Amino acid sequence: TCSLTFRPSDKRKANLVALSLFSDGASAMIVSGKKVENSIRVLSCKSRKWRNSLNVMGWEVAEDGLQVIFDKSIPLLIQKNFRAFYDLFLQEFALDHKTIEHFLFHPGGMKVIEAFSESLQVDIEKFYYSYSVLKNFGNLSSPTIFFVINEFLNEKKFQPNEKGIFCAMGPGFSCELSFFETT
Repeated sequence: TCSLTFRPSDKRKANLVALSLFSDGASAMIVSGKKVENSIRVLSCKSRKWRNSLNVMGWEVAEDGLQVIFDKSIPLLIQKNFRAFYDLFLQEFALDHKTIEHFLFHPGGMKVIEAFSESLQVDIEKFYYSYSVLKNFGNLSSPTIFFVINEFLNEKKFQPNEKGIFCAMGPGFSCELSFFETT
């Protein structure tokens, strides 16, 4: 549905940037209670929505389609606010940042990936799958995280019991974190 943001009458810079980033995509995931080799096991999740952030990211319905809300402050918000949420998540589930080997993050854009890298003080190379999906498919809105997970699983560059984090962002500046372990 990202192409619904194409509104020829909207010549704003924010609209043109959003159009250059967003693509249409669909995905599905099979979730099972059985242990499957070369897969992942989700162990815990947490959500967060930052107050007074409706003007940061999302859409407004206009007569000729969806008007994108895509504020340039997103990378700065991540740099300033994400680490505290991430640390709380790790603490709540007795996890240590040093044990996290895989960072599978929704790639909102290159500046967003760089902001996560900076916030977490993790080398940008750890976001390889996020960058690869962004380069090859763009930002597919919600399905994008599943494209990142799919690339990670298809490459099979992991051993059993390695730990990782999924992260996806959404409108009204919200964030979902999931802790996983490879099988």
